[in-house]
Parts: sequence; C-alpha cells; structure tokens
Amino acid sequence: MLFAEIDLEKYLDGDYQQTLLTTSNDIVSFEQSMKVAKDKMENSKKLYDKGFETQTNLERDQLSFTNVLFSMTKAKESLRLFREYEHPKSVTTFQSKVSDALDDMERVKLEGSGNIAKAEADLASQVNTLLLNSNKLDRLKIQLEKSRITAPQDGLVVYAVSDSRWSSESLVEEGATVRNRQELIKLPDVSQMKVDIKIHESNISQVRQGQIAYIILDPMPDKRFKGYVSKVGVVPEAASRWMGSDMKMYKTEVRIDDRLEGVKPGVSAQVEIITTNLTSVITVPTQCVTTQKDKTVVYRQNASGNAEPVAVTLGVFDDKFIQIVSGIEVGDKIMLNPPLNYDADDLDNSVIRSGEVVDSTPKEIKQPVAPGGGAAGQGAGPGRSGAQPPSPMVRPLPGPQARTELLPIAMPCGNKCSSNLIKMGMDS
Repeated sequence: MLFAEIDLEKYLDGDYQQTLLTTSNDIVSFEQSMKVAKDKMENSKKLYDKGFETQTNLERDQLSFTNVLFSMTKAKESLRLFREYEHPKSVTTFQSKVSDALDDMERVKLEGSGNIAKAEADLASQVNTLLLNSNKLDRLKIQLEKSRITAPQDGLVVYAVSDSRWSSESLVEEGATVRNRQELIKLPDVSQMKVDIKIHESNISQVRQGQIAYIILDPMPDKRFKGYVSKVGVVPEAASRWMGSDMKMYKTEVRIDDRLEGVKPGVSAQVEIITTNLTSVITVPTQCVTTQKDKTVVYRQNASGNAEPVAVTLGVFDDKFIQIVSGIEVGDKIMLNPPLNYDADDLDNSVIRSGEVVDSTPKEIKQPVAPGGGAAGQGAGPGRSGAQPPSPMVRPLPGPQARTELLPIAMPCGNKCSSNLIKMGMDS
C-alpha cells in the first residue's frame, strides 16, 4: 500500500472523525453552559426585580450568557464549514496525492523495466565481447607460438631488403609492422656463394650457362676463385627500364666453386667470364687500328722504313687487344699511334658517314581513308553525325634505364693461347 493511501485512510478513519467528535462535544458543552448561564441570568433578573440583586451582577450574568451563546454559534459554524468545505478539500487533496503516487509508481516501474532491459542488453553485449576477445586471445596465443622462428641450418643472419627502390617496407626492427608473407631475414649458406652481375645487351648473346668464370673479391684482391655461369637473365632488369636510359642490363648469376672461408655476403667482386678460347692468333693493341676510306687498316712499316696503311680483317677484341684475322703476319712492325687523318671515317659508329651522299627527299605519307569517304581525323561531312576514328599513330615507348658504363671484353695477347672474357664488377 502506498503512503498516500495510508494518509487518506488515516484522515477518513482518524483525523476526520476526531475533528468531528471534538467539534460536536464543544457544541454540546456550549449548549450546557448556555443553559446554566441562562438559568443564572433569569434568577439574577428575578432577584433584581425584587431588589435583592445589584445591577452589576445582573449585567455580568447577561454577558456570560451572551459569550456562551456566541461560542456555541461559532462552534456550530465551524462544524458546518468543516463538513461542507474542509473535509471535501482534504479528501480531494489526499486522493490527488494517491493518484500522483500511483502515477509515480507506474513511471518507476517503466523506468525499472527499461533499466532491466538495458542491463540485460549490456550483459549480452559484454558476454559477446568477452567471447570475441577470448577467441582473439586464442588466435594471438597461436600466432605468438608461431612467431618464434627457428633457423633450419647454421649460417649468417642477413636482414632482408627489398630490391625495389619504390618499396615502402621498413627495415626489420623492434615494433615494426610486417605483412603476411613478408621476407624478414635471409639465412645464406656461406659454404656456397654466388655473384650477381649485370651484363650489357651488346654482350649478353656471348654468355651461356656453364661458361667458366674467375672471380676476385675486393676483401681478398690477391686471391682468384673459379666459378661458372649458373643463370642468365632472359629479359632486362626492371630497374633498367625505369631509369630513363636506353641501356639494357641483364642479370646473370655466377656460382663460385671454391670454398670461401671468412667471406661475408654483400662484398664487391670483379668477375671475368671466358666466352671463347683462341690459340695461335695474331693480336695488336686496340689503338693500332683505325679506318680509312671505308676500310679497317693498320699502319705497317714497309721495306723503306715508312708507315703505310694495310687493310685488315678483325676478330674479337677487348679493351687492350684486338685479333687480326688477315692482313698482317707475325713479325710485322705496326705503328702504335696511326697518323691523324681528317678524311678518315668517323669512329663514333655514325650511321651516315662524313661526306656520304644520301637521299634526303621526305617521303609522302598518305592519310588512311575513313569509311564513307574523307581523310581520317577530319570532321564528319554534311549529313553525318559523330567524329571518325583518328588515324593510327606510332607512339614512342619509354626507354629502359640502366647504367651507362660499357662492358669491355678482355683478351690477353699472345700466339699460344688466348681467352675472350667478359669483365664486370658487381656485388657478390
């Protein structure tokens, strides 16, 4: 039961009845007092008429009767006001409080139901979150167990570095973020070493798998190691195509047969690949050969002691010597520095030689005819809508990029045995 209902019941069964009884008792008491005062006043008047009572006592008894009469009238009026006004007002007030209390109770019940539903939803959400976090914890524990990597063999740990210059992957360090399948470290087998070299396109056709190579490492310049070509690149390196150069470099792998003790990966090396074995050939220094009137010549000393040009046929060459197939014999004296000849052909591999007369008339290019008449690329004719497709156009492709250094071919001089080599210095 609500407090407001208790207050209403208390008022109806207690306060109201008590007030009604008290007022009624007061009225009855006033009536008795009025009767006594009336009798006393009448007796005083009779005595006054007979001369036995004073005027003062008579007036006093009359005043007492009047006061009691007024008090009784006031009590009756209070009883009437209480019954007609105070009582209905109090009942209405208590009933309103009961109604407000009932409304508050319903509101509290609704709020309680909402809070219970919210608490239950929060509990379900927290339970789901706990389940998800538990599953995540299990996965992380599995990943933590798998994050411990053991080396499959003995070796030197080398941090992996991307070959691409545009790669945004950071170096391996504590706290770094790694992706799935990312290469973290390398564990090279130092018992078998190789050298990665780059060979220019002009020499790549001479290189084949299995060819013998000799390697000199920069940390050990006094030792020479033997190896062989194990892999030859089929296409130029991607870096060569994006460096803005026309030079194309082919990546070639040279395996070292000899065992290297105390050599760490990443050192620089010089490699010579034997591409041809020549025996009993004639060679001269490269500066002895020049060109004269579309012919390759050397200047040989004649019987009179003067130098005269002799046409020769060339073979293979390197940066020091060049093979003479025919034109001179063993024992001929050759001029090391041929005389300067301004009429000689250019030695810069020009396509059109100095003084050569060629046809320079521009060739007329006919525009392809678009369907419906008219040259392609022109606007549509009268009565036609839409533009015609443009004529085909030859667009230059971006040139490959590579190093601009030349790759010389080394061949020692001698008439017993000589070797044609490709020399390249690269990192091992």
